[in-house]
Amino acid sequence: FLVTKNVSSDNIQQIGWNAQGYYPYIIENDIVSNSNNEVYLVGEAYGTISGDTTAVPPNLNLGDTNGFLTKYNTKTAQSTHWQFGAGYGTYGYTVGQHYSSGLVFISGYVDSGILSNATVAPGSVLGSYDAFLTIFNPTTEIFQHIQFGTPYMDVAQGLTVDQGNGKVYIVGYTQGVISQTSRCTNVQQNNGFLAIFYINGTLISISQLCANATSYAQVGTNTTSFTPGPLQIFPFQLPNPFSIFSSSTFYDVVYDDVNKLIYVTGYLQFNTFNSQGVVIAYDQSGNMVKYWIIPAVNGDLQYNVINFYWNSKTSTTEIYAGGYTEGFVEGSSKISAYTALLTVIQKETG
Repeated sequence: FLVTKNVSSDNIQQIGWNAQGYYPYIIENDIVSNSNNEVYLVGEAYGTISGDTTAVPPNLNLGDTNGFLTKYNTKTAQSTHWQFGAGYGTYGYTVGQHYSSGLVFISGYVDSGILSNATVAPGSVLGSYDAFLTIFNPTTEIFQHIQFGTPYMDVAQGLTVDQGNGKVYIVGYTQGVISQTSRCTNVQQNNGFLAIFYINGTLISISQLCANATSYAQVGTNTTSFTPGPLQIFPFQLPNPFSIFSSSTFYDVVYDDVNKLIYVTGYLQFNTFNSQGVVIAYDQSGNMVKYWIIPAVNGDLQYNVINFYWNSKTSTTEIYAGGYTEGFVEGSSKISAYTALLTVIQKETG
């Protein structure tokens, strides 16, 4: 469903769609809008979506669970649905749009199989679960799929579009060696990745954050060790944090067009601790510039969403990371259940 609210009034409208078939369901995972009164929704559907118009282009290799893209016009109240699949399960996670070209981008993963007419990214070896970038042209209604991954599990989650440079940034996690320059050794453990594409679907680079319980963590596009650099740990000091995290997972990404940085968020899993939140700043080539580890005591801490604000008056950047914790951070009381969390980081001062 989609909920709309008029900003100048309290008028709220809800629009819903159904799926048809055996045990049908629809899960909408993300949304983006533009200045043409259009809203794009992406997610997964079991069965065929019904609505004002259902457009399923031929040869989309639909399976039981399929990714979907819905376009809703807030002015005409007309909706169009497209479904795409790989013969098995296909899951759409995040959607974004490049406004000058009109192209729409979807990230997600397939549970076995290959999307119809998909291109395999250079260096990838597809396996059971593979990440994908789908490019949709609203004018021609043509889907272009790029799959990338390893023989193990690869999931693309967050996506953001660099409007000025014509790039798409995707984050997620892999259990293989997705970056050809990586020195990862903990295969079949989650390793966060940042993939950079041009808006035409050409892969530029993939950076992989890897960990090994017996050695230093390493960065996929860097041949040097993950050594203590511009690190900020707040608020509790962890013992030897550079060698003991065993896996990493990235959930969301945003591009800072002022500082020309890519902010990624997720969590690190430690051998002797619970998961700790992490925020990483990358440059446009996928090199790590700065990072923050934010732990909680006696409980997990994970970030799922990220955004930023540039204060032109003070020339400072605030990074916002949202997630949850079942522990407690400095200045808060002990809690016993999962609680929503917002962390604000001032980039310039750390």
